[in-house]
Amino acid sequence: VPGALPFLIGCLFAAAWAAGNVMEVAASDLAAMIFWFKFQAVWQLPLIIAVACFVLEYAWPGRWLTRRNLVLLSLPVLVALGLILTNDLHHLVWRGFVFDGKVIPLRGLGNWIVVAYGYALTLGNLILLSWLFRRSPQHRWPVVIMVTGQILGRGLYLLQAAQSLQSDLSLSVLAVTAENLMYAIALFGFRIFDPISMARQTVIQQLRVGMFVLDPQGRIVSLNPAAERILHTPSARLKNRIIREVLPSYPPDELLSGEGAVEIEVSLGSGPDTSYYQLEISALKDWRGLAVGRLLLLHDVTEKKRAQAQLLEQQQALAVLHERERLARELHDSLGQVLSFASLKMA
Repeated sequence: VPGALPFLIGCLFAAAWAAGNVMEVAASDLAAMIFWFKFQAVWQLPLIIAVACFVLEYAWPGRWLTRRNLVLLSLPVLVALGLILTNDLHHLVWRGFVFDGKVIPLRGLGNWIVVAYGYALTLGNLILLSWLFRRSPQHRWPVVIMVTGQILGRGLYLLQAAQSLQSDLSLSVLAVTAENLMYAIALFGFRIFDPISMARQTVIQQLRVGMFVLDPQGRIVSLNPAAERILHTPSARLKNRIIREVLPSYPPDELLSGEGAVEIEVSLGSGPDTSYYQLEISALKDWRGLAVGRLLLLHDVTEKKRAQAQLLEQQQALAVLHERERLARELHDSLGQVLSFASLKMA
């Protein structure tokens, strides 16, 4: 499933980060605390890059997460890892550590560069998710939830990095927890990795048959792009309108009280631009069997109607031709008999 692998890898990095925080809290001496603090730092940038890879693959599978881009994203991880392991030589990552009930790092220039790189990736994620929000309506709620998680997580981490909020709870781990919670809501609540759900949404969007979903009061609550094209009206102007305002020939409710589907023929337009549709109306019921709305499908039968009309005209023309031939034969035969009889009499 597109995006699942980088998402899984990111979850493993987050788990390693959280485990390091637990070990830091459980450590009894300062050296152990510093070690586990550094251990957490090893997984921070890989987690951010894994999230960026997830967003790239989720927004457009196979287009942006190429091998070249993956290598370019991964190079800073190797550089950051090298700086962490050799920090005692150059102190670019941490200039030292202060203990005030917990380990407080004195961040060096390299550390702030890594932080800036992580936030640049986050900004790219937000831009890409905003693009997906605008282009794909079915992704909008998951995108809103994931953007909220990223903003909340990065905001808490920035507070931790700036030491502007003192707390016994590690804000960095709280940031990871908050962000992953939002991902979990988007993942399980909207099934963003469910190919069946995605396939259904894709089928509805690409369906050539116009589809309307009505609430019990007969208002339009959803429609697909084909329905917009049929009515030449954007969905924003059609939603919440009564169906009879859109389809005047929609049958009365008493004719729709049966259990089965109802099929009628409707026409839209006038004159030579008239289009004909087969309207199929089905009741929508919940798990209790109670009616919750109706499903309308508009099948375009204009070409079929025109073909039938053309065939009928040809049949009528052929019938007229046969009738003329029959009259011609009768006239020819009757006139020939009269002339033969007259010729015999004159002889």
